[in-house]
Amino acid sequence: MNMTIHGTFSQEELDAFGKKLIDRLLSLEVNWKLTRTELARLVGMEEAKLEGLISSPTSIIHAIRQRDNATWEPIYELVQIESLLDVLFANQSDRDSWIKKPNSEPRFGGTTALEFLLRNPTQNRAIVIGYLWGVSNCNFS
Repeated sequence: MNMTIHGTFSQEELDAFGKKLIDRLLSLEVNWKLTRTELARLVGMEEAKLEGLISSPTSIIHAIRQRDNATWEPIYELVQIESLLDVLFANQSDRDSWIKKPNSEPRFGGTTALEFLLRNPTQNRAIVIGYLWGVSNCNFS
């Protein structure tokens, strides 16, 4: 999606953003019942790099400060997916199980959203975000 942080932010604001990303990523891992290997694949990182980010949140903060989008942007995109699911489903178990249910969306090819994401994480994160964004903004009146 090529996100860029614009403007001037204090060190405290960047630190808080980085810590929140890691907290949300770990929550997502638990709620979606992902293995650490799946999580690493979803964010396009080697497991060792992901472990480093998790064990030392200052690493993600450093990546944000250095505008290293390849490190923090995939995490942000997964958090976006989770946030859009929050909009669509009032029940947490429905939100958390959607990712592993077969989906009729043609672009998913009859697979679950998780399988679709794991097939090509970089490209498919944007497709899932677009799909959820479209569904969440439907006007049925």
